Parts: sequence; C-alpha cells; structure tokens
Amino acid sequence: MISFEVSPVVQSDALNKLFTSAWRDHTPTDFDVFLRHSQFYICAYDSDKLVGFVKLIGDGGFHGFLLDTTVHTDYQR
Repeated sequence: MISFEVSPVVQSDALNKLFTSAWRDHTPTDFDVFLRHSQFYICAYDSDKLVGFVKLIGDGGFHGFLLDTTVHTDYQR
C-alpha cells in the first residue's frame, strides 16, 4: 500500500535514486535548497521506499505550480 507524506524529512540520496530511476538524464543533485524553497512537497512511499515525489511552488496566495512530478519506473502506469 502506498502512503503519502507532506514535506517529510527526505534525504537527497533517496531523491537521487528516485529521479535516476524515472529520468534517464538525471545527474546527482543536492535537493536540500530546492526543498527549503518549496511551499511544500509530497513524497509517496511503499513501506519505507520512496516511490514518488512532487513539489509545489507559488506566490503564497492564489497561484501554485506542481514541479518535478516523479514516479519510480516500477510504479508507473
């Protein structure tokens, strides 16, 4: 069963594994800066394995944008 967490503590290593699975041209990234500047982000877990990610940025009022929507290839449909 997949569970979702809003803005959990997540390490760059886990995000890099996820992004490498989903994006052929992904290069290792330090995600800490991006996460700090997001309004929030959502992580999807299968037990303790990170299998999905999306972040929201916006103007703090009316507009928000989903970015970096990523799903591990084993979980895509």
